[in-house]
This record gives sequence, structure tokens and C-alpha cells, in this order.
Amino acid sequence: MANQTIFKRYEYKYLLTADQKKDLQAYMETYMKPDAFGRNTICNLYFDTPDYLLIRRSIEGKVYKEKIRLRTYGRAQDDSEAFIELKKKLKDGTFTIDFCDDSLHTNGNLSICGGTYTLSTGDDGMHADGADQVYGGEITIKTCYEGIEGQNMEISGGTIDITASDDGLNAAGGNDQSGMDGFGGDMFSADEDAWITISGGTVTIDATGDGIDSNGDLTVSGGNIFVSGPSDNGNGALDYNGTATITGGTLVAAGMSGMEQNFGSDSTQGTLMMNLTDNQSGKITLEDANGNTLVSYTPMREYNSVVISCAELSDGSTYTIHTGENSREVTMEGLVYTDGEVTNAPGQGGGQKPQGGPMGDNSGDSDNSDNSDRPTLPQGQGNPPDTQNGERPQGDAPQGNPVDSSNEQTKEESDGQK
Repeated sequence: MANQTIFKRYEYKYLLTADQKKDLQAYMETYMKPDAFGRNTICNLYFDTPDYLLIRRSIEGKVYKEKIRLRTYGRAQDDSEAFIELKKKLKDGTFTIDFCDDSLHTNGNLSICGGTYTLSTGDDGMHADGADQVYGGEITIKTCYEGIEGQNMEISGGTIDITASDDGLNAAGGNDQSGMDGFGGDMFSADEDAWITISGGTVTIDATGDGIDSNGDLTVSGGNIFVSGPSDNGNGALDYNGTATITGGTLVAAGMSGMEQNFGSDSTQGTLMMNLTDNQSGKITLEDANGNTLVSYTPMREYNSVVISCAELSDGSTYTIHTGENSREVTMEGLVYTDGEVTNAPGQGGGQKPQGGPMGDNSGDSDNSDNSDRPTLPQGQGNPPDTQNGERPQGDAPQGNPVDSSNEQTKEESDGQK
């Protein structure tokens, strides 16, 4: 059983007398001590409409609710710095958003725990200057430049389906231009604040840039991940600048070998990268020595490199990989194994958003007849990944409130229903 890293938080508030407070502090001193910040005071002033609409929505548990709050840290003085905040939360529901800029955007952290989202955008499907966190729900990003972008990313549940003209998942640094700063600086240096962690759910990506791109580390411990990467050698189905580790889950990532990467030696689950001599198209199927299908997936376009990881891969065992109409038998010579040589030299890298010109479509070609920067939805969405029983894999989604776009620190109180 995988370790649980996401928990639903509950807060209960009690009114104490001075004596009760003293007794409680004495009791807690046995188990706890003040942190580095010590004692602090937070002062809040909440605003509402004349008929108390905002608090009534909160008490009634509406799908959508909002709060307007003025806050100071420490006792407020005439020259104190104060923060006015508009907080919005979506508890559940179905949402269709078609927007020229980011469909979902926050300058802080973006969390989704439930609901159904169908997004179309000329930029990011979901963007957070801080962390993108997906714990549940169904997210379909039908057309976008980059699917989900943020400083870092955590996916532990839900179903995500992304069609992107550049990167599918991109952990690349703090603001809305972070994934597009290809000019200047060391684009291959690792950012310790950027990382992607996937521990559950189902993620399906169709990207003509990098499928999964982390400027730092990439960690996979669970879930079902299927990536149809680019048809050029300047991008890869998997791209990371730190380390990549896989300890669980199922992954199939297909693309071109010029920039393709396998997982690293710290991985405890078998992972195989196979480079092909010619471009292939059609279904990828991994079978064990007895002919049992372990995993299969049909990419959207041609590929000559495939990364596969699943629980059944083991050191020393022999497997057959079918790629379209071709087959190859491979014996794992190590838990992390690469078979075949890179067939093409890297071309020009991706990751830069077009400036003043047409956006490439999802066939990997540029349409010079249209000056619009907005990507177009490709014809057809391809076949969903197949499992042993032919059904699309489904991740278990924890329950909770789906969207919290606040960037508050943990010392702040929860705004959930008490």
C-alpha cells in the first residue's frame, strides 16, 4: 500500500476562558513547543453585503462561495501593512471555460479535488505561480499552449487529459512566463524549487513539445501515465533537469529519441527505454515471456523511442514490445535499462512560445496561413490507453473541496465549512 501524502484537514474552533487556555497550554507543552516564529497575532476583518449574502452562501454549503477579507499580521497600527483578499472556492460542479489566456490562473497555489473541468485556451490550461495540486476530479484540456504549468506540481488523484501545442506538464519557475524563458540563461540547469510528483490518478498527454517537463526533479510513485510526445528531436516525451525516480505506477511515454530520457538509477521499479531504428506508429504493447499483456497504449503520432515502466518489469526477465506492426524481444539487463541507440541528433529545442507568429498545430507543423497565436484543436483525440481488460484506467480520487487558489501560509486558518 502506497504512503498517503494528501490528507483532508478539519478545523474546530472553541471559545475558551482564561483558565481553560492556561490549562490547555500547560498540557500541550508536554508534546509541543513554539516554532521559529514564536507567538504571533493575526487580525482579520471580513466584509459582507447588506443582506449577508457571503456568509449565507458559506453556511448553506453552496458550490461557489467567496470571502472579502482585510488582514494584518500583528496588532494593527496606523502604519501597519494590510492585505485585502478576495477568496473564491469551488466545491464541486461542472465547468466549461474557453478563454484566450489561462483558463485557470492564480498567483499562489491552485488545488483541485473534485468537479469536472473542460478547458480551452490560447495559453495555459491551468497556471499557478506556486504549486499546482490535483487530488481528484476530471480535467480535460482540449486545446492549449501548455497544459498545466507552475513552480511545482503534485498529482495524486483524478483524471487528467491534455492536448497541448507545447508542454503537457511544465514545472518551470514562478510566473506566467516561466515556461517560455528559453532565451538567455542556462536552460539546462536544475531548479531545486521546481519539481513534479505523481502518486496517483490517470494522466493522458498529447503534446508536440515536451510531454512532461520538469526544470527540477521528476518523481513517480503511482498512477497511470500515458504520454504521446513530439515528432521532432528537439523535445522529449520526458524531460527533466534534476533527477527522475519511479517507484510505482504505470507509465508509457512515446516520442523521438533525440531528447528522450529514462528514469534514474535510484528507481526501485523496473523501467525500460527502447530506441527504434525507424519511426513507428500504432499501438505499443508490452508482453511478458508467457505472452500476457502488461500494458498497452496508442500514441497520437509517430515515435522512435518508448519509455515503459510497470510493476511487472524485473531485472533479468525477457519481454516482447510490439510497436505498430513490429516486435522486439528485450531482456532487462538491470532494473533501469535502455535498449538501442539514439537514431537522430537533437534538433532545435522547444519550450519557447511563438512571438508575433502563428502557433504550431498538434501535428507538429506550422500553419503560416493563419496569424493567430491560438492553437487549434486537432481532428480526433486518438485512442485512450488500454489495460489488460481493455478499459481505460481510472485513478482513485480523494474527496474534498476542488479549487483553492489562495497562497496563504499554513499558519492561517482554513476557510472550509466548520
